[in-house]
Amino acid sequence: GGAPSALGPLEAERAARAVRDSVARGLEARLRLERVECPLVVPVACGWNDELDNVKRPVEVHCPNLGGEGGSVSGEVLQAATKWKRLCLLRLGLTAPEGGGIWCNMRAVRRDYALDCSHSCCVEQWDWERPIHAGDRTVAFLAEAVRNLWQVLKAAEAEARAACPALARAPPVLADDVFFIHAEELARRHPGKPRKEREEALLREHRAAFIIGIGAPLPSTGEPHEPRAPDYDDWSSFYTLPPDGVHEEEVAYRGLNGDLLVWNPVTQERHELSSMGIRVDPAGLARQLRARGLWEAWRERPYHRALLAGHLPHTIGGGIGQGRVVQLLLRLPHIGLASHSLWPEPVLREWRERHGRPLMQ
Repeated sequence: GGAPSALGPLEAERAARAVRDSVARGLEARLRLERVECPLVVPVACGWNDELDNVKRPVEVHCPNLGGEGGSVSGEVLQAATKWKRLCLLRLGLTAPEGGGIWCNMRAVRRDYALDCSHSCCVEQWDWERPIHAGDRTVAFLAEAVRNLWQVLKAAEAEARAACPALARAPPVLADDVFFIHAEELARRHPGKPRKEREEALLREHRAAFIIGIGAPLPSTGEPHEPRAPDYDDWSSFYTLPPDGVHEEEVAYRGLNGDLLVWNPVTQERHELSSMGIRVDPAGLARQLRARGLWEAWRERPYHRALLAGHLPHTIGGGIGQGRVVQLLLRLPHIGLASHSLWPEPVLREWRERHGRPLMQ
């Protein structure tokens, strides 16, 4: 069933609300998270904003009443709340794993995103973070968190299908289970293929996959599966896997993070739902800053200084794209039918005139 749903605007709005409410309840119950409020704008010099792939530029905010000379930048619109959440846990006194964690309804502007049917420049995410023990910094712990998150999404799909008969007439979009694979193993399976082609080949076979180890150069290609900034996910720690049916000897891999992707039967493309991981500890931050040549430039920023000094808790966390989840579960052909954003006029005209479905602005 690759046909898009025929939901009208009001019906889609109600179904989307059911999905959003279900995921929020699931995060609180299954991952033991409590909702907190998230900033829209953060100070420039604090180092809280996320660099994402260390290339995408934040939107600058100029507020003359905050002082500064010559129209200096007062703040930046959030791109992701990864580092802010870790500081928030410390501020709230949630530093022990037994106390649970936090989630927030994070809104961001990503000005340099390439726009398509599943990418918008205005982003809304369920952003979450939980303290963990130092001994939990393992790929097995990461995989268990992914499985818990998957059950939250499965429950949301079930609620949407129960509330909307039009959705129930098609097969469920989400697979029963998630397939786990390291980015290096995926590269070896598909030598010479670009990243997205490797991912699509994987998802045509498994429908849902979590690709581990994103950020460090892969041995087989010399390039990372996809770039990651050096100061939130731990993409450089080594871990080993025992011999199995594929490998006769112990295999060493790098990275305690990854991306959760699915096959979208409507768009017939890969569809990323979440990026998540175990966060860097002090040694990991120093290692990754040096690997990127940013040690001298970033180590004295307030966030980085606190982390290097061991003041922040060990954590695991991630972001789940709300628009992408709603688009997928409601079988919508464009993310602009699931969430508000800005779109080029030719795209707006095409969806209004050719498809009869205006995108949300």
